[in-house]
Amino acid sequence: MTSRILCVVAALGVSLLGCGSADEAPAERDRASYELHPWVTELGDTELDALVESDPAFGTLRFAGVPERVASRQPGDVLIAGKSQHTPKGLLRAVVSVSHEGGDTVVETVPVPLPLAFAKLHAKLAAREVSFTARPAASSEGPTSQPQWSKSAVVGDQRVFDLQVYDVDQNPKTKNDQLYVHAELEGKVVFTASVDLDWLDSAGAISHAKDCLKKLVKDPTAILSSCVTLPDVKVGFDASLSGNALLDVDGAASKPYVSEPILLNDEPWELPELWVGPVLLTPSLDFTARLEGDSATYFHSRTEHGFDVGVAVSVGTKSGVSAPAPKLTKKFSTPTVEVSSTGRSKASFGPRLSLLAYDTFGLSTELHAFGELTADQGKSPCWDYRLGFELTPAIRLTIPWKKFGLSKLAKHMGWNKDYAYGALGSVTLYDAHPFADLPNEKRACALPPPSALPLGEGPTSATYQNPTFTPWAKRLGGVQATHPFVEKPGQARALVEKAHGSSWVVSGAHVGSVTHLSDSGGVAWNRPIELGLFPDEAALALEPSARGALAVATSPMQILVASDRFTLVALDYDGKLAWRRRLRLPSGLPGPELRELSAVALTPLPGGDVAVLYSRTTPAHVGSELVLVRASAQGAVRFARRIAFPTGKLSLGGALVPVGQDVVVGGQSFDPSEEIAYFARFDADGELVWARRLGACGSTRVRIADGTLRASGDLAFIGTHEMSPERTFVATVSTDGEARGAAAFWTGSILQDVTGVAVRELPTSGFVTLSRFTPMVGNRIELGTHDSQAHRTSGDSLSIELQAGGELAHVAPSGLSLTTDGGALLVAHVSGDQALNDHGLWVAKLPARTFELPAGQTAAQAATSSFPNETCSLDVTPASVKSEALELEEVDAS
Repeated sequence: MTSRILCVVAALGVSLLGCGSADEAPAERDRASYELHPWVTELGDTELDALVESDPAFGTLRFAGVPERVASRQPGDVLIAGKSQHTPKGLLRAVVSVSHEGGDTVVETVPVPLPLAFAKLHAKLAAREVSFTARPAASSEGPTSQPQWSKSAVVGDQRVFDLQVYDVDQNPKTKNDQLYVHAELEGKVVFTASVDLDWLDSAGAISHAKDCLKKLVKDPTAILSSCVTLPDVKVGFDASLSGNALLDVDGAASKPYVSEPILLNDEPWELPELWVGPVLLTPSLDFTARLEGDSATYFHSRTEHGFDVGVAVSVGTKSGVSAPAPKLTKKFSTPTVEVSSTGRSKASFGPRLSLLAYDTFGLSTELHAFGELTADQGKSPCWDYRLGFELTPAIRLTIPWKKFGLSKLAKHMGWNKDYAYGALGSVTLYDAHPFADLPNEKRACALPPPSALPLGEGPTSATYQNPTFTPWAKRLGGVQATHPFVEKPGQARALVEKAHGSSWVVSGAHVGSVTHLSDSGGVAWNRPIELGLFPDEAALALEPSARGALAVATSPMQILVASDRFTLVALDYDGKLAWRRRLRLPSGLPGPELRELSAVALTPLPGGDVAVLYSRTTPAHVGSELVLVRASAQGAVRFARRIAFPTGKLSLGGALVPVGQDVVVGGQSFDPSEEIAYFARFDADGELVWARRLGACGSTRVRIADGTLRASGDLAFIGTHEMSPERTFVATVSTDGEARGAAAFWTGSILQDVTGVAVRELPTSGFVTLSRFTPMVGNRIELGTHDSQAHRTSGDSLSIELQAGGELAHVAPSGLSLTTDGGALLVAHVSGDQALNDHGLWVAKLPARTFELPAGQTAAQAATSSFPNETCSLDVTPASVKSEALELEEVDAS
């Protein structure tokens, strides 16, 4: 083996020097020793001067002429170089092929892990000291992208960070729709870093390394398998931080949230490199923050603390994370705490140290101070505040996915761009409850201003009786809506879902866009959903835009959209596209039996995943099935299942209800002579737990439209039975599929229909239902209240007048949500002439108890409806529902 042992001295900002003599005074020095494998060629000045092109994305190296030491390389050989004009980050690549073009030598390469180039590598960086207020060094790669809503500045001897995570109305004075973080940091960080790698004379393993390289240059995923047992590579940091910090978190959240690391500075601060021979290690430092919390609370916390902490961490590719107990001194000031009810918020921020070798392999570790507030207005003391430091290491490995057409695999594994970046979990270095000994009166919570109260899961008993909002109703145009010609109203579903900033996201199975509304009905933005077209779709006359889109807010503080042709889209809170994924069969384009399915139900799941139900919306074709998909908030498919009900010519889907990590699917089989309702429970892996046939009121035509999980743990379904006239039923069953009871109501006239659409539970042990009422002429929105046994107690019918001509609109009520402040938020399709392109949405927030229209409302008219209850038997029996796995792959379509 080629063996070199060298040492190098590097003072901060000073060029590298040679090894010192024993007579010189000790000085901080960078040290490096290494030994290369025999298949590694170190490029010298001759080869580097001939390097005229280097494409980092595809690994193409172009050399002028025919450098002999390059042209003679074989696939699986490794090229290495230190820092030069043409290789500012060094070079460590395995040869895929060598060819000649126009007198040049072209070498196709892929990056390789350090152990496949080095038999030994031991490197130690001398201490780098950085003030938190120091000006960043210029980055050779240009500015790193940062969120629009963060800024960093130096004020006096402090670095000040201000983050606007979201603010729906862009008015800091209204507290219930925003989340702001203010942080101040003063002091410095001193750190050293090291890399240690040694095959330890593992001759047997080394002999297989060359074979592994030959596989690697054909398939980069070989490194993820057992083509060779690589030795442990350890990267370590020793750091000390000293200074003072202030953290102020102010805002409200309507849903749980967890942020990705938020970059606080414009660009990383590049520090002097360790460079000797072909060894090149690049340290850098930047500042990051993380936010997380629970839902339905307003919180304001402000605290200051001083710190002097020394930490050490090492991360091994095989040995894992080691973080000895830190040395720490600290001081705290009593925080300011305001909270609306109960909740938790956590914010952390601080420096992130990084060490990268050849822009290929490296470690980063966040050293964050954090503050975590838990509060409950109903307890004394009201709040507890936990302060401390935590460390979050992560490994980065460059893999050229695009070069081998493996971007889909990278996305599936959650790896971004052309590198794998995996956080290894957070390690708490220190935490304390420094205010636990304060008397209860010192730990009381101040009440927030009324404008700070966020949305919740539904009304309390108090707000149900006495709503705390002003009702409103609005007609929305330009939302790409089409009148929903569907087999049953459940398939015309619209979602009106909470966003994080006490606002609402409106979407629908027959609405081709997503609308973000404030809690007073103001439109923040409307975003049409584009699907895009792949080459194999061009000849099929498929639309590039969505016919329908269902959207929910997810914990990474994004809006996830499920749309046609198995499309998943993520939008940020400005309505901008974050990413778009298309789910396709491994063979490519799905056949028409799958391609023409629509997303008819979408629900968030604990932990950030979502479940989507795809179905036909009309019985136009025989043999249709349902598809149930579970995906992560980043669009990675957990499972996909094809579902078919046992009777009838096709299956149609309607309800999708989460039960913990499981979901319950409700729908029907369709046949011209009968319609049979079914519901089935699937576990977190997509396996069928049980399936049931649901018979209601002795009818031969039963359709499930929607469902909800009750506070008791039971399921409530709303649907329709019979045809002439259609009648609405509400059925309650256990999560084990056992019948509890049912109730039904109808118009009292055989010439008038009432068709169930949505059901939600009230805090007063009852329900609110949304239905479509079809009298002799036109149709109306029907809202009703029910007791705990689902018997109807009162109701109002709402007819909508068109703005032009005073004619009644065609109405298709589609979505219902209940709000913390006592409201019923509902969505309906409205159109003038079903044959014309005159469609839109009517959205209203009305009192959930009285359904009273807003004062001055002229477009809508209300009339009390007295529909009689009818006896309804409930028959639930086991069923054999077909369920089989469907293989879908994510394809980036951004």
